[in-house]
Amino acid sequence: MLLGNGDGTFQPHIDSATGNYSTRIAVADFNRDGKLDVVVGGAGTSSDTISLLAGKGDGTFGPNADYPTGPYPFAVAVGDLNGDGAPDVIVPSWLASTLSVLLNTGATQ
Repeated sequence: MLLGNGDGTFQPHIDSATGNYSTRIAVADFNRDGKLDVVVGGAGTSSDTISLLAGKGDGTFGPNADYPTGPYPFAVAVGDLNGDGAPDVIVPSWLASTLSVLLNTGATQ
C-alpha cells in the first residue's frame, strides 16, 4: 500500500500479509469502526477463501481473517445486499461457476 502525502507523492510502501494470492481487492468499512478495511481474493488461486484485513486507521491492517467461498474465487465486489446498511461481499467462483454471498454480521475480528 502507498499512502498519499496530499501533494501527488507517496510515503514508502507498507506490506500486509494476506491469506491467499491477492489479485482482486475491495475496500469498505466492514466492521463499522470508521476505518476502511480491505477484502482480497485471487484469480487463479487454489484457495477457496477470501481474506479480510481490518484497517487500523493509520495505513496498516490487523491480521487477515479468511472466509470460505467457492473454489477459485475470481473477484470480489462489495455492496449492501440485504439493506441493513452494512457492506456485504460477493465472490464469483471461477471453477464452480457460482457466486458466494457473504452477508456482513457486523462482528469484529
